Amino acid sequence: MKESLVIINSIILFFLSCVHFYWALGGKKWLVYALPTNTNPTSSLNFSPGFFATMIVGLGLLAFSVIVGSNISIYEDTLYSVILTRVIGAIFIIRAIGDFNYVGIKKKIKETVFAKKDSQLFIPLCFWLGISSILITFIP
Repeated sequence: MKESLVIINSIILFFLSCVHFYWALGGKKWLVYALPTNTNPTSSLNFSPGFFATMIVGLGLLAFSVIVGSNISIYEDTLYSVILTRVIGAIFIIRAIGDFNYVGIKKKIKETVFAKKDSQLFIPLCFWLGISSILITFIP
């Protein structure tokens, strides 16, 4: 079971990193769903992250994929991989809870394109990544 969770999470994180690299290089697909907008459902973006910010997120997600992957039995489990995987889990749980305005289960703005996609996809995905990443560290 542990190996399955590690593989699933690593693949998800790797895919998410690839999407961020695509956006950093100028891709536009799915971008409307990925960035919060103001309260008007058709308004402009609150911010527009640039190349470097998007690359940093992509590299971070790629690092998360490698760290979570290091928990599989072909590698030696170390205290560092366990601690870092728990931190990754906590990051995703905090993201799922949100900032109390634009993202997460506690968001106030709920009628924008992003907010709807956040509720349908991003929050459940973040809870999955958070809880399963922490669970990985407790399975022998």
